[in-house]
Amino acid sequence: REASRELQASVSGPAINSLEDLAQLLALWRPGAFSRTEEQSYLAVRFGGQRPTYFHPALSAILDPTHGVLLYGDQVAALLRGLGFEYEWADRFRRALATGQRARRIDMERELKSAAQQRRWTEEQINGLLGLLPEHAGYLYAHGHALALAQHVLTQACAKVNPETAAAFFCDVLNNGGSAHYGLGAAVEEARRWGVVMLGACVNRSTDRFAVENDALES
Repeated sequence: REASRELQASVSGPAINSLEDLAQLLALWRPGAFSRTEEQSYLAVRFGGQRPTYFHPALSAILDPTHGVLLYGDQVAALLRGLGFEYEWADRFRRALATGQRARRIDMERELKSAAQQRRWTEEQINGLLGLLPEHAGYLYAHGHALALAQHVLTQACAKVNPETAAAFFCDVLNNGGSAHYGLGAAVEEARRWGVVMLGACVNRSTDRFAVENDALES
């Protein structure tokens, strides 16, 4: 919610114009993935007109679409392919980073460093890449997964704000334990905020499940 408020303060128009826009924000705000500094840098580039800075020009073609931030696991493989590695090698390196295979990673980093040197990368640029690649290993979404998640979130959001489907949406949420981060009580308050009437328990009819009763929720 704090990130959402910051986003609203950062833009004057619509913040999300496509499924990709939403996918990037979900990837950026994945718990544990990015620091506040990185979030602010992304927002400054995407909405503030700033230009991202890179330690090597080769990064721009891969990171410009995500506003200077390494958001997706696919981009790790793309960076490595830019050094001449086949996709299979690049994906093995990505998986070694994501799963903590330290010995394999060290061996592959030697190959990576050699390939970069052959392309006249400086020592500083090579170290920058070796620092960037494992920085968020294990937290990065695959691009396709982020898009699928964005579609799911969009579908849920439409169901929540539509008066014809809001009661059924919150019925399903409450029957599955409520809000993932704030619990059942927060989900009940959210339902009320969207105009869903919460009926009191009935001694004769109530069960341990919520149900829709004339566009209201009954427990």
